[in-house]
Amino acid sequence: MESTSSILNTLNHVGTWGILTTDAELRIVGWNPWLEEHSGKLQADVIGQHLFDLYPDLKERGFDQHFQQALGGQSCILSQVFHKYVFPMPAPGSADPRTYMQQTVRLSPLLDNDSICGTLTLIEDVTERIAAERELRLQTELLELAARQKDEFLAMLAHELRNPLAPIRNGIRILDSIPGDSHDGRQIREMLGRQVSHMARLVDDLLDISRIVRSKVTLSREPHDLVSVVRKAGEDYAAIVKDNGLNFTIDLPSDACWVEIDATRLSQIVVNLLHNANKFTNKGGDVRLHVKLDRHRQLALIRVSDTGIGMSADTLAKVFNAFAQADSSLERSRGGLGLGLALVKGLTELHGGTVDAFSEGEGFGSVFTISLPIKEVAPKEVQPEVITQQPRTINRVLIIEDNRDTGATLKILLKHRGFEVSVALTGPDGVEAARTFLPDVILCDIGLPGMDGFAVARALRSDPRTAKIYMIAQSGYGQADDIRKSLASGFDIHLVKPVDFTELSKVLLTRPETC
Repeated sequence: MESTSSILNTLNHVGTWGILTTDAELRIVGWNPWLEEHSGKLQADVIGQHLFDLYPDLKERGFDQHFQQALGGQSCILSQVFHKYVFPMPAPGSADPRTYMQQTVRLSPLLDNDSICGTLTLIEDVTERIAAERELRLQTELLELAARQKDEFLAMLAHELRNPLAPIRNGIRILDSIPGDSHDGRQIREMLGRQVSHMARLVDDLLDISRIVRSKVTLSREPHDLVSVVRKAGEDYAAIVKDNGLNFTIDLPSDACWVEIDATRLSQIVVNLLHNANKFTNKGGDVRLHVKLDRHRQLALIRVSDTGIGMSADTLAKVFNAFAQADSSLERSRGGLGLGLALVKGLTELHGGTVDAFSEGEGFGSVFTISLPIKEVAPKEVQPEVITQQPRTINRVLIIEDNRDTGATLKILLKHRGFEVSVALTGPDGVEAARTFLPDVILCDIGLPGMDGFAVARALRSDPRTAKIYMIAQSGYGQADDIRKSLASGFDIHLVKPVDFTELSKVLLTRPETC
């Protein structure tokens, strides 16, 4: 046994495993420190005991046959994949004693010279490895799911963008062949406006979701009457719901509830919920906007319910996930990217609230409930209206825009309104044009070649010849930080693309007295 002892001593020093040896009667003759540490059983207490007396469940679970085979000269590996564990030992780091260490066990004959004198068992703790493999599999599955969702989202995005492009292209062809002021011409122009508004909303939703994911959205909290904000959002959207052939009810408390909220974002939450109800409710159905003030619990409950197509349990589980679409063919046929409800969730949570969705199943309608914490504040004092704007005489407008089509179409619109218009395609050309053309107003993009819009504004403000020109920033970015950067660089106002021409006209026809 001297050579065997030498081998066991070597094994004990070259690896971290349990080493258990028995004699030919399966009585324990070897029990190393690793086993003492992980089993909680001291060597002095186990030496001489029969293996199946110490661990009776080995026989009950059928492992006795493997030890008999080892005594017969056969070796085997008892894999964690099939057995999880052989010896019931607590898992390292687990507070639950019923959670056992995951093991791979190697069982061999123990030889003395050429004769079998017992068994040799090597026990390897693979708990951490199994946990790491499980985590790796989970991460792989999540990455595969994310890749599938990305592909599905990109396909749906392409579909959603092509939908308005088709009638826009057809409308342009029609306008080429009919008088613009005819009945058909007016209908086509209205259609073009609707489709462009749809695309603008789509882009806005994409940008908002991206900003929420990157924690770039901040709320502008001010004292507002929550009830009035919700009422205005509902009334503004009412015509759309009714035009869809639906019955729309607004049920709000009669008393005010003054709290510090971002009124614009709360309106966006309500409108998105109404838009969802409107889209998924068939003609003749009902949509209801309801607010309940629970002042005892300091909660405002904003609920939008409908009698629409409803949701399955699977859809409910992912209805607020960004880019997740329900698989229902009916729902897909109604379009959408699954962004609106994700925005509702993100904006609600920024307000410290929660959102819940409920449906009894497909065909039974849906209910969405926003729970917002309310800490009431004093009503905002109404300041006397001070007229700070006066009619402005504008003749000359300079457009600094690197997109040729945007610049050209805006120039045509302004020329038809009687303005003298010049267009520059780069930042440096815009600065030079401002100094020679000396416009009354500059419409300037932010992302420009040569020098960006911020640099253009700073350059013009530092030049006495152009320092007093009224400058309007036009950008696809419209967050508070974007507006702050524009104003800090010298712009008078920041408009978000695509700029509504009616809004632009109002800006052009008024000016601060200081300008």
